[in-house]
Amino acid sequence: MASIRIPDASAEMIVASAEAVYYTRPSFDITKVMAYLRATQQKTAEEALKGAALIGLVIEKGDGTYESNNDVIRLEIHADDVSRKVVFRHLLEKFEPFRLFKERVFCGDSPLEAAEKVKLIAEIETDSIKVKETFQQWGLYTNSFLQNPIGLVPASSHMLTLDYLKTVQDSLTSNEQARTFIARRLGDEVFHDLSAEIVDSLAAALTRCQSRHEPRQESIFAMGTAVEKVLSVIASKVNPPVDISKASGIGQITDTLRSANIITKKHVGLLHAIGAIRNCADHGVDNEIGKVWVLTYESILDIDLLALDTIRSLINWLDRRNPLI
Repeated sequence: MASIRIPDASAEMIVASAEAVYYTRPSFDITKVMAYLRATQQKTAEEALKGAALIGLVIEKGDGTYESNNDVIRLEIHADDVSRKVVFRHLLEKFEPFRLFKERVFCGDSPLEAAEKVKLIAEIETDSIKVKETFQQWGLYTNSFLQNPIGLVPASSHMLTLDYLKTVQDSLTSNEQARTFIARRLGDEVFHDLSAEIVDSLAAALTRCQSRHEPRQESIFAMGTAVEKVLSVIASKVNPPVDISKASGIGQITDTLRSANIITKKHVGLLHAIGAIRNCADHGVDNEIGKVWVLTYESILDIDLLALDTIRSLINWLDRRNPLI
């Protein structure tokens, strides 16, 4: 049996890295994963992705790239903050080394003793202390462990299946409601012109805003990714196609399409507004003011709706020359 290395990544970072892979599919770009995590070092993203692959949130392709486990992540991104932890826990407790760790703690071992035994039984190459710290953090995040005055206490798993099924039901309902709203807002023709990846990202942005998800920039990332994909599709479908390979982000792609006379000045204004809000979410401290812009859920909803209306306007203009906003 091959040895296992436990990645140096928190549960929160693992989940976020898997979301980034899902939103940016079908391509994989480690720099976009880093941006989503707000990581300054590539190793941070790589460790998070290895953790996501270890428990089944993503699939490692063997060449340094990853693809999304869509069926699982689609449930997670449409769940509220409590339910998304249930999805993670459902996978975590199927991961044999963690399951053994929890069993040993339940039997009375200290967390360090449990980690030492799991390291031996499961052939883990990671230091026992690091295994203990990592499994404790993952377990506390998911409520698989509870912390009380006497120490770490394993939580019962007898309700986990029911909780998971409820999470699946609620997530599917939330996703379907968001997709229905998007279809009505865009109109059936425009809605059916969009790829599944674009619709999924738009739906995720709306459901996360509605559930008041934290961190808030993840909702903006989902929306911005959808808009960027729409612009990329436009660039590839016009005749002749527009080369946007040197353009980065909504603003630069917008300017490239405008230079090629593909979109109107009105569209440029709308898209630059969306890009500005996305930059607020992505870039942390604003160099001009030395502070981080705070996005309210109301402003996130406004920009989500503006993104939907801009996509509708772009497709109506390009396909039908219909000046609709």
